[in-house]
Amino acid sequence: MVKLLWVLPLALLWGLKAWSAPAKVLYLTDYSNGYHDYQAQGKATELLLEQQLDSDVSIVGRSYEELTKFLGKENFGEGYDLIVYNACLADTREYVWAENIIRQTRDLGVPMILLHCAMHNFRGTSSDLGFFGRRKLDADRKAWENEQAGKEFPIWWRFSGVDSTSHSLFQKKLPTRIETDHPIVANVPEGWVAPKDELYYNITRTDDVIPLLSTDDGKELLAWLHPVGKSMVFATTLGHKLETYENTVFQDLLGRAARFLTNRLDDQESANRLFYNYSSSIRCNPSDVITASTIAEVQDAVRLAVARDRALKVVSIDNPNSYSEVLCPEKGGIVINVAPMNKLLNVDAVNKMVTVQPGITIDQLGRELEAYKLIFPTTADYSGITVAGGMGTGAHHSSLKRHAGIHDYVEKLTIVDGTGSIRILEGAEAREAAVHLGYLGAIVEVVLKVEDMFKLRYGYKAGSDRDLEQLIEQEVRSHDYARVSWFVGVGRYIVDYYDQVPVEEAGESYHNLWETSAGPTSIFGSLPYDALNRLPQIVQCGAAGVRANAWAAPIKAVNSSGREPVGFAHRMLGSTCAKGRCPWDFGAVSRTQELAIPIAELQNWMQDVRGIIAARKACFPVLGVYMRFAKASDSWLSSSHGADSMMFEIHIPKETDPNRYEQGTEVYDEIVQMTYQKYQGRPHWAKNSTPIFKDTLVRYGRAADFVDLKNELDPMGRFENEFWNVIASDSALKKPYPGCNLSRDCICQSDADCGTGYQCAPGAFFDEAKVCVKK
Repeated sequence: MVKLLWVLPLALLWGLKAWSAPAKVLYLTDYSNGYHDYQAQGKATELLLEQQLDSDVSIVGRSYEELTKFLGKENFGEGYDLIVYNACLADTREYVWAENIIRQTRDLGVPMILLHCAMHNFRGTSSDLGFFGRRKLDADRKAWENEQAGKEFPIWWRFSGVDSTSHSLFQKKLPTRIETDHPIVANVPEGWVAPKDELYYNITRTDDVIPLLSTDDGKELLAWLHPVGKSMVFATTLGHKLETYENTVFQDLLGRAARFLTNRLDDQESANRLFYNYSSSIRCNPSDVITASTIAEVQDAVRLAVARDRALKVVSIDNPNSYSEVLCPEKGGIVINVAPMNKLLNVDAVNKMVTVQPGITIDQLGRELEAYKLIFPTTADYSGITVAGGMGTGAHHSSLKRHAGIHDYVEKLTIVDGTGSIRILEGAEAREAAVHLGYLGAIVEVVLKVEDMFKLRYGYKAGSDRDLEQLIEQEVRSHDYARVSWFVGVGRYIVDYYDQVPVEEAGESYHNLWETSAGPTSIFGSLPYDALNRLPQIVQCGAAGVRANAWAAPIKAVNSSGREPVGFAHRMLGSTCAKGRCPWDFGAVSRTQELAIPIAELQNWMQDVRGIIAARKACFPVLGVYMRFAKASDSWLSSSHGADSMMFEIHIPKETDPNRYEQGTEVYDEIVQMTYQKYQGRPHWAKNSTPIFKDTLVRYGRAADFVDLKNELDPMGRFENEFWNVIASDSALKKPYPGCNLSRDCICQSDADCGTGYQCAPGAFFDEAKVCVKK
């Protein structure tokens, strides 16, 4: 084993701790390659890097065209901390691509990881060519000198460090030998046998290659470092099959290489944990998840974060019910999970007040209050959300007779602030701060206003949407709770509603939407959603028509009429589903977009939506344009702050293929952007993709007061995250990359943002929108 004293200057350049901000990683690949499962490898590498590096990964190469067009850009790596290259341009003679790849490391100083077949790129520049190969290389070199005067002809193996053009015929397990005591291979066991893989034969290597790992006979290098210009390359010939990426030793090797190249190896000797929301659509990358069962334990966790200078975020359920990145700490931060704090602590039946811990769900609260003949009078449709989480993101039902938001019933908040101290807000001050987004500290107790128990009768009406603009507000105001599913693509609507009835009226009916919808998905999984996205549009419109004309009430009638079932309010307004038995557990995942506008703008907004549908049809097959309503709220960051409001939601059947758009996406995006720009729409904090939140905070009249309170309770910004930077400005939006709109990381500005086969175009009706459409 070679000692590292002779490479100490390199270690000083690349191996020491320099910063702990998330690394921006560019991952280059080619999903269309038939010899490697690059899509699965890309996903595995993205997860690995986010877990072990604290990184934001941008993937380019969902098609050959997307990759090669990107490689044609001279400075494509500018602004990135690391490039990972996992593609196989073996026999191409487009040497501008080779030069541009090399340039990123040599001239711009961006370190690079080369994986497996990357070593066989541009094989026509090998040092071991036959007669005809040498003739081609000479001709190519002369053509280059004529066209690229003054630029050295790019020899690929001199960049990678090792010349290789062939591999073993059969894949086999590879016993290895460690060549050095470099920290990248510190955790590779002596005699480690790599998973079955192709063995790449070495022809020669440059003099400055730093061997890390070889075959047990020392003949073939398997991993090495190679200084190139202003930075360095880490290369490994391992990685033909996904099995290698799933091997824990290889994961550690790759993670350590990434941290070494980006000066982070000392920051994080243990890997981050991956932390997901309930449907696995949002992934966070904390360094630790600390479970707290008491207020004292929450205080200890905050003080630990202060001592370690780590960012913080608090969740009140194991897998939070949020579609947005509001729930994630800064990468490498700490998550405090207060899910065990889920008790009903006190009931003041005289003053109609209850004290609860943050992790109690709305469903659990309702059931426990039954013994006291009390009720908490609102919930989201899914009542498995917690009090602290639902309140903190503005979760709501739908009513213009009573307050619809959980936050509107808050009387007192007990908070552990950013220093670990206890702070208390009461009365109007508590309600104003109730939509807290997790930025005020850790909510550890909440006092809520409750009511005497009552029952609700459910009903619905359907009809043509011809005059809906004139009817809708009056219809909603005439019921205690009411929602509208507007199937604008097929000209129909449904109003379903609840009216209060005496508690003595017969009926024990209950909401069962999540229970019944899980049945088909447990059998068919994502197949129905895939069909809606991939079959002709007439299928979506047919599904919307069936939904609008044969409405299935989300209620199980018990001891009451099936047409107008009656039940206790807390059981009628929402429901939950057992973990592992929910629709999303079987692959049926929706992508949701929700924005709010004042009701005063509703008629004009509906006319604009009709204009969009007239210009480019879509049918909204799940719930139509799902419209809910809320009285004006005193909570500073409530979507209905200051005005009675309509919140519309589009449930989009999520496409399982990451290279495809959901059918109707261009229409949905135009509606959302029109609402945001023309009507100053307020996006729901726990839904929507990140780019739509840019500068959102200024849309709230009391935002400055919220910021002042946040700065008072968390003066060091311990609870801030990237999402905060987006809503307060645009500083945390990802740099655009090819296909970023497809990944919901950007609103397109150029055709490249849309991915292969699509172009960025103005909205068909609202010109200021930018949407991706087929070429």
